Amino acid sequence: MPNRTFPIVGAISLAVVGSIITAAAATALVLDRNGPLTTGSHSVSTRTTAIVTSVDDLEGTDGIATVLGRPRLHLDVHGSGTPVFIGVGHAADVERYLDGVDIDRVTDVDVDPFQLDVSHRAGDRVASPPATQSIWVARSTGTDPVLDWKVRDGDYRIVVMAADGRPGFTVHASAAVHIPHLVALAIVALGLGVLLLAVAALVVVRVARRAGPTRVGTPYPETAGIG
Repeated sequence: MPNRTFPIVGAISLAVVGSIITAAAATALVLDRNGPLTTGSHSVSTRTTAIVTSVDDLEGTDGIATVLGRPRLHLDVHGSGTPVFIGVGHAADVERYLDGVDIDRVTDVDVDPFQLDVSHRAGDRVASPPATQSIWVARSTGTDPVLDWKVRDGDYRIVVMAADGRPGFTVHASAAVHIPHLVALAIVALGLGVLLLAVAALVVVRVARRAGPTRVGTPYPETAGIG
């Protein structure tokens, strides 16, 4: 009887890999159909000078950009009624600019339901208007500022302030992440996953056919009686 162990094990391996790839690709397509990954719009307020969010230890974005396109972070602030500044800067530069200034640091963000956890750092120094600084890699100012940042490797700080640097403000803000070529890659991956599943099924069918039907009978030939 032919050894069917290795083909069956190989088929199971293909089926597992194909299932994982197919599930991941389908998830990516669903996320893109619903729009970019977004927090939705939420009200954020502070009595301090700035709300600061850390974006630390970004690595490998160049490699991701080669395959998927450069990821982009989209920040939208609206409904403030007064000019607001939003900016992204290298961590060391932003820390120097806000040294001794009263700020709220974002420590955690929950999307569903939305919750912004902050840690207050007291200070008494008055910050100069943020738009006067040359430290920003991306920035926007206005009553409804919109910032679009191509994500890069490194340590960064995202800062929201009143445009004049005065403490205390309330805004409605949303954040979204867009990956340009996610759909194209997901379609290719989906095709690969389906192909692997089809190959696995074909292997199982061929092994089953080679095994043939199971025969049930007596192990010894019948002998005629001697009369």
